[in-house]
Amino acid sequence: MSTRRRLPVIMVLAVVTLLTASPVAAQPQLGAIQGTIADASGAIVPGAAVTITHIDTGVARTTVSNEAGVYRMPGVEPGRYRIAVELQGFRPAAQNDVVVSVGATRGVNFTLQTGGLEERVEVTGTTPDIQTEKAEISAVVEQKKINDLPLVGRNVLALAALQPGINGIPSTADFLSAEQGMGVTANGVRESGNSASVDGASINNGPWGGTVLIVPNVEAVQEYQVIANNPSAEVGRNSGATVSIITKGGTNRFSGSAFGFHRNENLRARGFFENRNNPKVDFHRHDFGGSIGGPVKRDNAFFFVSAEIVRELTGNAFNLEIVLRA
Repeated sequence: MSTRRRLPVIMVLAVVTLLTASPVAAQPQLGAIQGTIADASGAIVPGAAVTITHIDTGVARTTVSNEAGVYRMPGVEPGRYRIAVELQGFRPAAQNDVVVSVGATRGVNFTLQTGGLEERVEVTGTTPDIQTEKAEISAVVEQKKINDLPLVGRNVLALAALQPGINGIPSTADFLSAEQGMGVTANGVRESGNSASVDGASINNGPWGGTVLIVPNVEAVQEYQVIANNPSAEVGRNSGATVSIITKGGTNRFSGSAFGFHRNENLRARGFFENRNNPKVDFHRHDFGGSIGGPVKRDNAFFFVSAEIVRELTGNAFNLEIVLRA
Protein backbone atom coordinates (compact mmCIF):
# COMPACT_ATOMS: atom_id res chain seq x y z
CA MET A 1 0.00 0.00 0.00
CA SER A 2 1.31 3.44 -0.88
CA THR A 3 0.38 6.77 0.66
CA ARG A 4 1.49 10.21 -0.46
CA ARG A 5 2.31 12.88 2.08
CA ARG A 6 3.21 16.32 0.85
CA LEU A 7 4.13 18.95 3.35
CA PRO A 8 3.15 22.46 2.31
CA VAL A 9 5.73 25.10 1.54
CA ILE A 10 6.98 25.88 5.01
CA MET A 11 8.95 28.93 5.93
CA VAL A 12 10.02 27.71 9.32
CA LEU A 13 11.19 30.86 10.95
CA ALA A 14 11.02 32.90 7.73
CA VAL A 15 12.67 35.82 9.41
CA VAL A 16 12.83 39.39 8.25
CA THR A 17 15.02 41.09 10.83
CA LEU A 18 15.41 44.85 10.95
CA LEU A 19 18.16 46.00 13.29
CA THR A 20 18.77 49.60 14.21
CA ALA A 21 21.61 51.28 16.00
CA SER A 22 19.50 51.96 19.09
CA PRO A 23 20.26 49.89 22.19
CA VAL A 24 18.17 46.79 22.74
CA ALA A 25 16.88 45.50 26.05
CA ALA A 26 18.98 42.87 27.80
CA GLN A 27 17.67 39.36 27.21
CA PRO A 28 19.07 35.95 28.22
CA GLN A 29 20.21 35.05 24.70
CA LEU A 30 22.14 38.31 24.29
CA GLY A 31 25.66 38.72 25.62
CA ALA A 32 27.63 41.47 27.34
CA ILE A 33 31.10 43.00 27.29
CA GLN A 34 32.64 44.38 30.45
CA GLY A 35 36.02 45.10 31.95
CA THR A 36 38.27 47.43 33.92
CA ILE A 37 40.32 50.34 32.57
CA ALA A 38 43.56 51.24 34.35
CA ASP A 39 46.73 53.19 33.63
CA ALA A 40 50.32 51.88 33.48
CA SER A 41 50.68 52.14 37.27
CA GLY A 42 47.54 50.07 37.86
CA ALA A 43 45.40 53.02 39.01
CA ILE A 44 41.80 53.00 37.84
CA VAL A 45 40.76 55.30 35.00
CA PRO A 46 37.21 56.69 35.27
CA GLY A 47 35.47 58.63 32.49
CA ALA A 48 37.08 56.79 29.57
CA ALA A 49 34.91 56.56 26.45
CA VAL A 50 34.44 52.94 25.29
CA THR A 51 33.08 52.30 21.79
CA ILE A 52 31.99 48.79 20.84
CA THR A 53 31.50 48.19 17.10
CA HIS A 54 30.03 45.09 15.47
CA ILE A 55 32.53 44.19 12.75
CA ASP A 56 30.02 42.66 10.32
CA THR A 57 27.27 45.28 10.61
CA GLY A 58 29.18 48.43 11.58
CA VAL A 59 26.67 49.19 14.35
CA ALA A 60 28.46 51.02 17.17
CA ARG A 61 27.51 51.69 20.80
CA THR A 62 29.31 53.83 23.36
CA THR A 63 29.59 53.79 27.14
CA VAL A 64 31.85 55.39 29.77
CA SER A 65 33.87 53.78 32.57
CA ASN A 66 32.51 54.59 36.03
CA GLU A 67 34.29 55.90 39.12
CA ALA A 68 35.71 52.41 39.74
CA GLY A 69 37.16 52.26 36.23
CA VAL A 70 34.62 49.62 35.20
CA TYR A 71 32.64 49.68 31.97
CA ARG A 72 29.83 47.36 30.90
CA MET A 73 27.83 47.03 27.69
CA PRO A 74 24.77 44.74 28.08
CA GLY A 75 22.44 43.48 25.35
CA VAL A 76 25.23 42.62 22.90
CA GLU A 77 24.26 40.54 19.86
CA PRO A 78 26.48 37.48 19.29
CA GLY A 79 29.25 38.21 16.80
CA ARG A 80 32.69 39.76 16.37
CA TYR A 81 33.43 43.18 17.87
CA ARG A 82 36.06 45.90 17.94
CA ILE A 83 36.46 47.69 21.30
CA ALA A 84 38.11 51.12 21.36
CA VAL A 85 38.96 53.22 24.45
CA GLU A 86 39.80 56.93 24.44
CA LEU A 87 40.54 59.51 27.14
CA GLN A 88 42.30 62.86 26.96
CA GLY A 89 45.95 62.51 28.03
CA PHE A 90 46.18 58.81 27.10
CA ARG A 91 46.92 56.99 23.89
CA PRO A 92 43.77 55.50 22.35
CA ALA A 93 43.67 51.71 22.72
CA ALA A 94 41.68 49.11 20.82
CA GLN A 95 41.18 45.37 20.61
CA ASN A 96 39.87 43.66 17.49
CA ASP A 97 37.99 40.40 16.89
CA VAL A 98 36.46 40.05 20.33
CA VAL A 99 34.01 37.17 19.94
CA VAL A 100 30.76 37.30 21.91
CA SER A 101 28.76 34.06 21.91
CA VAL A 102 25.08 33.68 22.68
CA GLY A 103 24.43 34.35 26.37
CA ALA A 104 28.12 34.99 27.12
CA THR A 105 29.69 37.83 29.11
CA ARG A 106 33.18 38.67 27.84
CA GLY A 107 35.72 40.30 30.12
CA VAL A 108 38.08 42.66 28.24
CA ASN A 109 40.40 44.85 30.32
CA PHE A 110 42.54 47.76 29.08
CA THR A 111 45.74 49.37 30.33
CA LEU A 112 46.13 52.89 28.94
CA GLN A 113 49.50 54.48 28.26
CA THR A 114 50.10 58.20 28.65
CA GLY A 115 50.57 60.06 25.40
CA GLY A 116 48.84 62.11 22.74
CA LEU A 117 45.78 61.24 20.71
CA GLU A 118 47.91 60.90 17.59
CA GLU A 119 49.51 57.80 19.13
CA ARG A 120 47.48 54.59 19.24
CA VAL A 121 47.81 51.16 20.87
CA GLU A 122 45.89 48.48 18.99
CA VAL A 123 45.76 44.76 19.75
CA THR A 124 45.10 42.59 16.70
CA GLY A 125 44.29 38.91 16.42
CA THR A 126 41.31 36.80 17.45
CA THR A 127 40.83 36.43 21.18
CA PRO A 128 39.66 33.02 22.45
CA ASP A 129 36.01 32.79 23.40
CA ILE A 130 36.64 31.95 27.05
CA GLN A 131 33.86 32.52 29.59
CA THR A 132 35.40 34.12 32.69
CA GLU A 133 32.55 36.31 33.95
CA LYS A 134 29.91 33.66 34.79
CA ALA A 135 29.90 30.48 36.87
CA GLU A 136 27.40 28.55 34.75
CA ILE A 137 28.40 25.29 33.05
CA SER A 138 27.55 25.84 29.41
CA ALA A 139 28.74 25.37 25.84
CA VAL A 140 27.95 26.95 22.50
CA VAL A 141 26.95 25.08 19.36
CA GLU A 142 28.50 27.44 16.86
CA GLN A 143 27.67 27.79 13.18
CA LYS A 144 30.55 25.60 12.00
CA LYS A 145 29.19 22.62 13.96
CA ILE A 146 25.68 23.26 12.67
CA ASN A 147 26.92 23.34 9.06
CA ASP A 148 29.44 20.49 9.21
CA LEU A 149 27.90 17.83 11.45
CA PRO A 150 25.23 15.45 10.08
CA LEU A 151 21.70 16.15 11.24
CA VAL A 152 18.96 13.54 11.04
CA GLY A 153 15.75 15.31 10.11
CA ARG A 154 17.64 18.64 9.84
CA ASN A 155 16.98 19.22 13.55
CA VAL A 156 19.58 21.51 15.16
CA LEU A 157 18.49 20.50 18.67
CA ALA A 158 20.05 17.06 18.12
CA LEU A 159 23.50 18.66 18.55
CA ALA A 160 22.70 19.57 22.17
CA ALA A 161 23.63 15.99 23.12
CA LEU A 162 27.28 16.65 22.19
CA GLN A 163 27.77 19.35 24.83
CA PRO A 164 29.50 18.81 28.21
CA GLY A 165 27.17 17.85 31.06
CA ILE A 166 24.42 16.64 28.72
CA ASN A 167 23.31 12.99 28.77
CA GLY A 168 20.94 10.88 26.73
CA ILE A 169 20.25 10.04 23.11
CA PRO A 170 19.08 13.01 21.02
CA SER A 171 15.68 12.92 19.40
CA THR A 172 15.54 11.87 15.74
CA ALA A 173 12.31 13.81 15.22
CA ASP A 174 12.01 15.82 12.04
CA PHE A 175 12.39 19.55 12.62
CA LEU A 176 8.79 19.91 11.38
CA SER A 177 7.42 17.61 14.08
CA ALA A 178 5.13 19.32 16.58
CA GLU A 179 5.51 18.98 20.35
CA GLN A 180 8.86 17.23 20.22
CA GLY A 181 11.33 16.65 23.02
CA MET A 182 15.10 17.06 22.88
CA GLY A 183 15.77 13.54 24.19
CA VAL A 184 18.53 14.71 26.57
CA THR A 185 18.90 15.35 30.29
CA ALA A 186 21.12 17.62 32.36
CA ASN A 187 21.87 18.38 36.00
CA GLY A 188 20.25 15.12 37.13
CA VAL A 189 16.82 16.36 36.03
CA ARG A 190 14.57 14.36 33.74
CA GLU A 191 13.85 15.48 30.20
CA SER A 192 10.67 17.27 31.26
CA GLY A 193 12.88 19.83 33.06
CA ASN A 194 14.44 21.15 29.84
CA SER A 195 13.66 24.61 28.50
CA ALA A 196 14.28 26.30 25.13
CA SER A 197 13.90 29.72 23.55
CA VAL A 198 14.45 31.41 20.18
CA ASP A 199 15.72 35.00 20.25
CA GLY A 200 14.54 35.28 23.84
CA ALA A 201 10.99 34.02 23.15
CA SER A 202 10.01 30.73 24.80
CA ILE A 203 9.22 27.84 22.47
CA ASN A 204 8.21 25.52 25.32
CA ASN A 205 4.92 23.68 25.17
CA GLY A 206 2.93 24.66 28.24
CA PRO A 207 1.16 21.43 29.30
CA TRP A 208 4.05 19.09 28.51
CA GLY A 209 7.35 19.88 30.21
CA GLY A 210 10.52 19.57 28.14
CA THR A 211 8.81 19.71 24.73
CA VAL A 212 9.09 22.48 22.15
CA LEU A 213 6.56 23.73 19.63
CA ILE A 214 8.84 24.97 16.86
CA VAL A 215 12.41 24.35 15.70
CA PRO A 216 14.09 26.87 13.37
CA ASN A 217 15.48 25.50 10.14
CA VAL A 218 19.24 25.03 9.92
CA GLU A 219 19.82 27.99 7.57
CA ALA A 220 18.14 30.37 10.05
CA VAL A 221 20.21 29.41 13.13
CA GLN A 222 23.36 31.40 13.88
CA GLU A 223 24.30 29.48 17.03
CA TYR A 224 22.83 28.37 20.33
CA GLN A 225 23.90 27.97 23.93
CA VAL A 226 23.26 24.90 26.10
CA ILE A 227 23.42 25.49 29.87
CA ALA A 228 23.84 22.22 31.74
CA ASN A 229 24.18 23.52 35.30
CA ASN A 230 24.05 26.63 37.48
CA PRO A 231 22.10 28.96 35.15
CA SER A 232 21.57 32.57 36.17
CA ALA A 233 18.26 33.69 37.67
CA GLU A 234 17.20 35.42 34.45
CA VAL A 235 16.75 32.03 32.76
CA GLY A 236 14.27 30.75 35.34
CA ARG A 237 11.46 28.27 34.67
CA ASN A 238 13.10 24.82 34.61
CA SER A 239 16.14 23.26 36.27
CA GLY A 240 17.24 20.95 33.43
CA ALA A 241 19.06 21.89 30.24
CA THR A 242 18.47 25.45 29.04
CA VAL A 243 18.81 25.99 25.29
CA SER A 244 18.97 29.54 23.91
CA ILE A 245 18.85 29.73 20.11
CA ILE A 246 19.66 32.90 18.23
CA THR A 247 18.77 33.33 14.56
CA LYS A 248 20.80 35.00 11.86
CA GLY A 249 20.47 38.64 10.89
CA GLY A 250 21.72 40.54 7.87
CA THR A 251 25.11 42.21 7.63
CA ASN A 252 26.71 44.93 5.51
CA ARG A 253 27.23 42.51 2.64
CA PHE A 254 24.72 40.45 0.73
CA SER A 255 25.03 36.71 1.27
CA GLY A 256 22.87 33.66 0.87
CA SER A 257 22.74 29.90 0.57
CA ALA A 258 20.90 27.15 -1.26
CA PHE A 259 20.68 23.46 -0.48
CA GLY A 260 18.95 20.26 -1.55
CA PHE A 261 18.83 16.76 -0.08
CA HIS A 262 17.30 13.68 -1.65
CA ARG A 263 16.64 10.20 -0.25
CA ASN A 264 14.83 7.23 -1.77
CA GLU A 265 14.22 3.53 -1.16
CA ASN A 266 17.64 2.65 -2.61
CA LEU A 267 19.34 4.46 0.27
CA ARG A 268 17.62 2.67 3.14
CA ALA A 269 17.42 -0.84 4.58
CA ARG A 270 14.34 -3.03 4.28
CA GLY A 271 11.73 -2.79 6.98
CA PHE A 272 10.63 -5.70 9.17
CA PHE A 273 7.57 -6.42 7.03
CA GLU A 274 9.24 -6.00 3.62
CA ASN A 275 9.61 -9.32 1.82
CA ARG A 276 13.05 -9.79 0.28
CA ASN A 277 11.50 -11.37 -2.79
CA ASN A 278 9.63 -8.16 -3.61
CA PRO A 279 10.84 -4.64 -4.38
CA LYS A 280 11.09 -2.14 -1.55
CA VAL A 281 8.10 0.09 -1.06
CA ASP A 282 8.32 3.58 -2.48
CA PHE A 283 10.11 6.24 -0.49
CA HIS A 284 11.10 9.64 -1.84
CA ARG A 285 12.07 12.61 0.31
CA HIS A 286 13.10 15.98 -1.11
CA ASP A 287 14.35 18.62 1.33
CA PHE A 288 15.41 21.92 -0.21
CA GLY A 289 15.52 25.64 0.45
CA GLY A 290 17.85 28.54 1.05
CA SER A 291 18.42 31.91 2.65
CA ILE A 292 19.38 35.46 1.77
CA GLY A 293 20.38 38.45 3.85
CA GLY A 294 21.98 41.85 3.50
CA PRO A 295 21.75 45.55 4.28
CA VAL A 296 18.69 47.74 3.94
CA LYS A 297 20.82 50.70 4.98
CA ARG A 298 24.50 50.11 5.66
CA ASP A 299 25.55 50.26 9.32
CA ASN A 300 21.94 50.76 10.33
CA ALA A 301 19.24 48.31 9.13
CA PHE A 302 19.42 44.76 7.75
CA PHE A 303 17.23 41.89 6.58
CA PHE A 304 17.42 38.10 6.57
CA VAL A 305 14.97 35.51 5.16
CA SER A 306 15.19 31.72 5.15
CA ALA A 307 12.91 28.95 3.89
CA GLU A 308 12.95 25.15 3.94
CA ILE A 309 10.53 22.95 1.95
CA VAL A 310 9.99 19.22 2.46
CA ARG A 311 8.12 16.90 0.10
CA GLU A 312 7.83 13.23 0.92
CA LEU A 313 6.29 10.14 -0.68
CA THR A 314 6.18 7.08 1.55
CA GLY A 315 4.90 3.54 1.27
CA ASN A 316 3.73 1.08 3.89
CA ALA A 317 4.45 -2.67 3.92
CA PHE A 318 2.64 -5.37 5.87
CA ASN A 319 2.19 -9.15 5.81
CA LEU A 320 -1.21 -10.60 5.12
CA GLU A 321 -1.86 -14.18 6.09
CA ILE A 322 -5.06 -15.91 4.90
CA VAL A 323 -6.06 -19.23 6.38
CA LEU A 324 -8.65 -21.33 4.56
CA ARG A 325 -10.34 -24.14 6.38
CA ALA A 326 -12.59 -26.74 4.82
